[in-house]
Amino acid sequence: MALLGLKQLDSPLTGSLRVSGSAQITGSLYVSSSLSVGGTLFGPVDDHFDIKSDKDVRLYLDKDNDGSFHKFQVFNEDGDVKF
Repeated sequence: MALLGLKQLDSPLTGSLRVSGSAQITGSLYVSSSLSVGGTLFGPVDDHFDIKSDKDVRLYLDKDNDGSFHKFQVFNEDGDVKF
């Protein structure tokens, strides 16, 4: 495992960063444009996973319009559909 010991950055990093495996960020990560996740997005263990916005929260299912049936479901801790 390689650790990057960055203490102070005078200007924002530009370009791209690719991580193979896993990465952990302690603190905050600010993304000023788009964030693509190829898999599952997990929240913290034994705590709330909050999504906050100063305006609306919009969710798009099948953004590229190449599917035939899509649904939005919320599950409880037992895996049962709540709505």
